[in-house]
Amino acid sequence: MISKECKRLVEVEFPINEVSNHSMREKFVRYGHPSGLHLWRARQPLAACRAILLALLLPDPCDRHCPEEFKTKAGVILQDLKDPLEYGDMALRKAMLKFIGDFADWGNANEPDFIEMGRGLVEAAYPEKVPLIMDLFAGAGSMPLEALRLGCDAYAGDSNPIARLILKFLLEEIPRYGRELAEELRRMGSEIEKQAMRELAEFYAQDPDGEMPYAHLWARTIRCTSSNCGAEIPLVRSFWLCRDDRSKKALRYKVIKPREGPPFAEFKLFEPITDLGIPEASIIRTRAVCLCCGNIISSEQVREQLSQQRGGADVIFNEKGRRIGGARLLAVVTLRGRKYHYRLPTEKDYRAVYRTKKRLEQMLDDWEQSNKQELPPVPDVSLPPEGTPNFRVQQYGMSRWSDLFTARQKLALVFLTRCIQKIENPIIKDAMAIVMDRCIDYLSSICTWDVQRQLIVRTFSRQALPISWDFCEGSFFGKGPGGIENAIDWVTRVIEAWPGSKIGRVKQNDGTKHMLSDSTPRVWFTDPPAYGANPCDDFSNFFLPWLKRALPGHLLLSPPGNPENTFVMSSVTVSDNTKSDSPQPENYAGFEEAVAKLFSKGRHMLNREDICSVVFNKTAKGREALVTGLINEGWIITASWPISTGTASCSRGKDFTNLTTDVYLICRPRPENAPVGSWEEILRELPQRVNSWAAHLQRQGICGSDLAFACIGPALEIFSRYCRVENVKGETIRPGIYLEKVFGQISTVVKD
Repeated sequence: MISKECKRLVEVEFPINEVSNHSMREKFVRYGHPSGLHLWRARQPLAACRAILLALLLPDPCDRHCPEEFKTKAGVILQDLKDPLEYGDMALRKAMLKFIGDFADWGNANEPDFIEMGRGLVEAAYPEKVPLIMDLFAGAGSMPLEALRLGCDAYAGDSNPIARLILKFLLEEIPRYGRELAEELRRMGSEIEKQAMRELAEFYAQDPDGEMPYAHLWARTIRCTSSNCGAEIPLVRSFWLCRDDRSKKALRYKVIKPREGPPFAEFKLFEPITDLGIPEASIIRTRAVCLCCGNIISSEQVREQLSQQRGGADVIFNEKGRRIGGARLLAVVTLRGRKYHYRLPTEKDYRAVYRTKKRLEQMLDDWEQSNKQELPPVPDVSLPPEGTPNFRVQQYGMSRWSDLFTARQKLALVFLTRCIQKIENPIIKDAMAIVMDRCIDYLSSICTWDVQRQLIVRTFSRQALPISWDFCEGSFFGKGPGGIENAIDWVTRVIEAWPGSKIGRVKQNDGTKHMLSDSTPRVWFTDPPAYGANPCDDFSNFFLPWLKRALPGHLLLSPPGNPENTFVMSSVTVSDNTKSDSPQPENYAGFEEAVAKLFSKGRHMLNREDICSVVFNKTAKGREALVTGLINEGWIITASWPISTGTASCSRGKDFTNLTTDVYLICRPRPENAPVGSWEEILRELPQRVNSWAAHLQRQGICGSDLAFACIGPALEIFSRYCRVENVKGETIRPGIYLEKVFGQISTVVKD
């Protein structure tokens, strides 16, 4: 076992540039990547997790306490990566860093040679017992997944039910069943799709050649408020349908003024050569423009009219089944071979929607008459209150999650939930629930049509839930994103890409109550909830009501006594749900207390020789709470490494906010007999520590915000090695005060 005196590789060096590049490229990986399994808003890049974890586990060969046996075995494993002109411990360190940088590449993540080398290095460092990697806020499982890839034991916990379902599937079921699971999932999906064709085909208007629609392009509508007009206004951002270089399609309209009734716009398809001739948008920001008279309808009037329609995603019919309002169908898209075709809607298309609404009403009536023994077939759960960050639909009358779906989407999802309920194999049941969630993300009235790439844009294409004036309704059939065939293809590719590993452990609780052997080497590697962060738990409630219908009684989704309620955030996750620009003091106090409790428990879970990595909070207040919790609860912060996950301009100054950079703090348990520190001596040591470390990093080409973030850890080590710090008056200095000094000193270095 590695002694507590021996530094880990991550505490002295790390290939920042290489890992950052691979983390950014990973965002564009499609098939086979675990991100294709299920949407998760706060997913850590696998490249970063794999690299940080490996550097956490391996000792620094240049440290005098590094075991000789490890250096010998590591030298054999990495002999092809060592520079033939260099010898000794430094050459081995460089080879280890090169391997970590190369292994961060997604193209190498599942390669047998790289996996064998990675696991071999871990076994060389821990010959007696492989380490246990713990993540108490595992989310989508990036950190424990990479632990399994490296041959370690993995323990994952999360309070979010969606996260627990993802973790169970990713860390337990895929490693246990592998390709057999993928084959059975495809078979079950094929049966469900055949059944869907029998039961749902009548609700989609097929073309004369029998082709099912690929997508329906809709627009919400309001009425012109001019007393001389009263025309229906389809709210359209752009009348382009396709702007592909090889094919261009658009809509134009002619105003028809009948003898009786208000005027209306009649649409035609045409093939424009340029933007000239394309009608202007009928909705600009939140104000509408009447196509018939040019009248401007205010934002307040738009909101009021859509609120009366509960968002306006559904068609309104009269008793005879004729459309009289609501959503208007602009065009229907079909896919023949690899070519998209566009046509105008017909009465047949609206009749199919009318039949859908009647069938849905019958389902709800049947449920009412069944004494309501089960949950209603369509979720009737409230959305977060208006003013919740990044939620904008409530002001348009969408007060419940079901308001986000059209009648046809609801019917398809009700059908799918009932099919999943009938599956006897619980493993396939979980897998089909994951498939259903992929469908749901592409089956809502928030989805839009990308005219450049001719594809459906998912509900959560960004961390927000805004109104979509014109929207795209994908088909449940075929190979489109909302179809079950497409969803199964994505999920099975993730299963088949996994190289095989041990089986992880997923727990419903926070992971602090389990019993561990004192002899087990451990690494605590986690990304704790961020203060003032996007409401990931609110976004999860988009899927949860449907999952509870597909998997009734599932312990990971419905704890006893909570059959229908959506997820309630844990005490640690405290985000500002007000309209104020600054977080509320009472929220911050609760967050600070919860973080302190978290790190106190984590401190007692690790042995003296164990190590920890925590992702730095992106907000200034959150960083202060995290650093305060770490230091006050017995941790020494020894290093910090920034890993970029996207491109952004360098941010400087006290806040150092760069939303595309994740900073990994490296921490160790502080000895119980740590001394009291002198504030004055610490302030004298701070400039020297920051300057020397900055110079070391600059020689490696690291600069800007990366340089600033990388200096945080060594600077905090000075303060955190003491049980407390006092000034000459005997007053205790808070970690937050020191953090301000650190940022001030780093700011000076970065500017220079």
